[in-house]
Formats: sequence, structure tokens, C-alpha cells
Amino acid sequence: MVPKVRREFFLTSAYYYRTIGNRDKSLSQLKKAIPLVRDSDYRSRLHYIVGQLHQKKNQPDSAYHHYSMVLKKNPPYDLSFFAKLNMSQVSNPTEEHEIKKIRKYFSKMLVDLKNEEFRDRIYYDMAQFELKQDNRDSSITLLNKSLTVEGGVTPHMKAYSYLSLGKIHYNHPTMEKLKKY
Repeated sequence: MVPKVRREFFLTSAYYYRTIGNRDKSLSQLKKAIPLVRDSDYRSRLHYIVGQLHQKKNQPDSAYHHYSMVLKKNPPYDLSFFAKLNMSQVSNPTEEHEIKKIRKYFSKMLVDLKNEEFRDRIYYDMAQFELKQDNRDSSITLLNKSLTVEGGVTPHMKAYSYLSLGKIHYNHPTMEKLKKY
């Protein structure tokens, strides 16, 4: 079969399996299609999608690998931005210097003017990272910042932030605060 036809077959199959809810088959079809794609931006997008699927399947190492593959191809800014954010979600730093490095990276992202419209998402991901580090109070503070960030909050990020706050307070002895969220 001609490579272009094989690529289109794998991509169409992946789309079909995604629409019927079979993530595993969709993932395998996407992995087969990636080597056949010549355009580096398009290949980066496919790696990003594969990383997301691995992340949903709770396979952080594979997700991290595919997100790092996105960054190797010099993708468009928005794709590299979200790949880096997702890498911070799936990474599991064990040493203090790794944790400091990720926190420093988040701080740099907040200051960068190119990320002004994404500040709510950055605060949300910072909160999720702090939650993984068992810093509950810091996570709550960051989630509240994600809800009140200058420049506005996107509606779907507002929903995610409220849901996270609700989960944090639900697992806490004082459930009285849960009513707000």
C-alpha cells in the first residue's frame, strides 16, 4: 500500500475508533500513523493526541514521552505551551530540586506576556501540581487565583477549578465549605 494511503487509513481508523469510544484501538492506529506523517507540525499534533490518550489511561511515562516528542519538532507556540503544561501534570518529581524546577517553570510562565490569556490554566495546573505534592492549602490558594485572574477566566477552566475545589473540600473534615463549590 502507498504510504500516503496507509497514513490516511490509520488516521481514519483512529477517528472511527475514537467516535465509537474505543481509546485503545484509536491509540494504536495513531501510533501507526505517526511515522508516516512528513509534516513536523502535524506529527507534533499527533504526538500530543497520543500523549493525551496515554494520560487518560493513567500511563504517565508514555504520556511524558509523547509530550516531549512534541517539543522536539519545534511546534507552534500554543501546542508547545500545552505540551509543557501536560508534562508537568504527568511528571512525578521525587527530588526537591526537580520540584523547585517545575515551580520555577510555572512562575516564568505566569510572567511571560505571551501566556496572559492562559493564566487561569497555569494557576489551575500549578494547583494540581501542588495537590500531587500534598500541599492542600497552597493548592486551594492557587485554584482561587485561577478563578479571579486578571483578564478573565474561561468558562471551562472555571468549571474545572470549582470541581477541584469541591473535591478538595469534600475530602476534608469540614464539608461546610463544599456548598459553595
